[in-house]
Amino acid sequence: MGDLFGMLRRRAEDNARKVVDACVGEIAGFQAIEPRSRGSMMEFAVVVRRRTAELAASGEPLLESDLAFIESVGEQRGTQGVAPACQRGALALHAAFTLREISEAAGPGDLTDTMRVIDWLARHGTAAQAAYTRGYFRGYERFLPTASRVHLLATMVLHDDPMAGELAGSLGMAVAEHHLVTVVRVATEPPKKCREEVMCTLLQRHRMPFGWQEPDEFVALVPYHATRPERRAAAEESGLALVRAVAEVVGRPCSVGAAHGRRRALVQAAALARKVSRVAPIERVPRRLYGVADVFAELGACSPSRSTLVTLPQESGARKQVLETAYERGAAVACRGAAGCRS
Repeated sequence: MGDLFGMLRRRAEDNARKVVDACVGEIAGFQAIEPRSRGSMMEFAVVVRRRTAELAASGEPLLESDLAFIESVGEQRGTQGVAPACQRGALALHAAFTLREISEAAGPGDLTDTMRVIDWLARHGTAAQAAYTRGYFRGYERFLPTASRVHLLATMVLHDDPMAGELAGSLGMAVAEHHLVTVVRVATEPPKKCREEVMCTLLQRHRMPFGWQEPDEFVALVPYHATRPERRAAAEESGLALVRAVAEVVGRPCSVGAAHGRRRALVQAAALARKVSRVAPIERVPRRLYGVADVFAELGACSPSRSTLVTLPQESGARKQVLETAYERGAAVACRGAAGCRS
């Protein structure tokens, strides 16, 4: 019979030092942390390792006091302005080092205890990470203004960042399964002050992720649940109201592209909406949200070597709908052309 839990407790301080050194040495956001904060990182790493060994040995869950401590440390990191990507990297390092430490401490007679500690981590590690992330974004509120956090949320949701849900919660928003990705392209780049005014105005009217992805490109993610036609239609109405508000504030002609997408595939939907926005009509007040079906011929003319249908989602008959609409438009154009020939 081995002594895995005792070994993990005895090695807690040395193992904590290794993971803190790795965070500071490998993650850019932690390299500028002052010595006092480094001491806080060390204390946290030691406490977490000792509590893991104790609770895994007894089979008990994390106490509310444990989760409160973890959350408070996350809040410290957020207040210090550690970027979300750096914070995610630190959590990944902690997880990787923890598994390595278990492997190094386990002896030939520790198979049962090894399985116990791994099972404990699987059952309770998620709660610990959620508490840390919740605290982190609460602290981040004091470091980053609301408009910047909404912009950050839009980027995180687009790229299916696992921390997006916690950031959305801190902003009083929800991350839905479906989004209407709406791209507004301004004909002439508005000045920075005007772009800031757009953000402030929209924050008062809309609760969804959005932001300037480029100086002349505004992207909004209109959330909705399920794929019923009425839900999609409601999302499109909200998206149109939003793009008209953007056009009103910038006071310049815009072109608009939109595409529906699901989480984990929003990058593709954004790419499609961006393509549409480049060929959609330029209007001072957008009359509608333009989709692939509305500019099918224009997209084909811009990319004759590659079918736009390749980028369309498979769900909800999207390809069939686009083809039917495109053929209707093509037939109308052909009829007009034939009439002109006869005359």
